[in-house]
Amino acid sequence: MIVTEAILEFFKVVQTKDTKMKGFIVMNSLEDHSESIVLTFWETKKDMDEFYQKDNRLLSDLVEKLKPSFEIMPERKSYQVSDFKI
Repeated sequence: MIVTEAILEFFKVVQTKDTKMKGFIVMNSLEDHSESIVLTFWETKKDMDEFYQKDNRLLSDLVEKLKPSFEIMPERKSYQVSDFKI
């Protein structure tokens, strides 16, 4: 769970910056404790793309810090929300 704690701390920092990130979800697999999924929600796709640039030191520092914990490197996929209700 050290990786999860680092990811949650990372998002606390991201939320204090002007990133236009609307929220996030961190989910840990019940079957495989080494597997997690992180979903982020953004104002626009452009805002998300700007954040996930290779020159984002905040993000690249996190990836470097957690790299030894990864079995495979994280993969970024983009989706469009069709509907969302709570």
